[in-house]
Amino acid sequence: MRQTVEQREAILKRAASLEDAGELSRLLTAAMRDPSPFVRTEAIEIAAKNQVEAVIPAIERLLKDRNEMVRFTAVECLGSMGTGHVRSIRSLLRDRSFLVRIETLEALALLNDHGALPGMAKLLSDDNPLVRAYAATSIAGVPGVFCVQAIHNAFDKEKDDTARAGFLLALLMLGRNEFFEAFLDLLSSANYRVRCYVANGLGGLPLNQSQLESAIKALSRAKRHAIARADRTSIASVLTELKIEVSGQKHA
Repeated sequence: MRQTVEQREAILKRAASLEDAGELSRLLTAAMRDPSPFVRTEAIEIAAKNQVEAVIPAIERLLKDRNEMVRFTAVECLGSMGTGHVRSIRSLLRDRSFLVRIETLEALALLNDHGALPGMAKLLSDDNPLVRAYAATSIAGVPGVFCVQAIHNAFDKEKDDTARAGFLLALLMLGRNEFFEAFLDLLSSANYRVRCYVANGLGGLPLNQSQLESAIKALSRAKRHAIARADRTSIASVLTELKIEVSGQKHA
């Protein structure tokens, strides 16, 4: 009797503890040809967790898999392992799945792939506003590359708050502090996800004393006028972090 998907996944999980690297590579490579996308995905995740570089060619083949989840996980794995052929990853900037396009942007930023920047910049005008936002922050995250003008130009034409938030965060990451107040203004967006994004963005930015004080005031106001549990929770968490940071500076 053929094993079920669950049984095949369980075998893979047990195989992850194998001390024989060659045997683990053989099992993972075989699993990446499994008819079930769940098994193929599990195999990629185990390879990433155990840094099994011998199966990278098999993972790269899965960048063309018919299943969105498999392609997404393959890109994520290659980005986290910091290896693989970046040109094969770049092709997924044109993937039909917006989630795969986003993961590809993040992977290329992790790999510091300067050669991918022209393709990444094209996604500043993607049909999906979340992709546009990730394109901006991913471009800004490539060390030594300052694509301020391209992001600024895209921001000037942008109407969607989701994308605007990503463009503004990218500009701040690139040292354009004149956009800080505009970023704070999005804490009053009608989209609670945008409010969460801005709050979390503030928590990850290196803020000076004046910016810290402005951020705390804006977050306090946004918390009082939260529109959903999610934005209230995110705002409260970041607000607490920033207040602790201010307190630490005063006692330093």
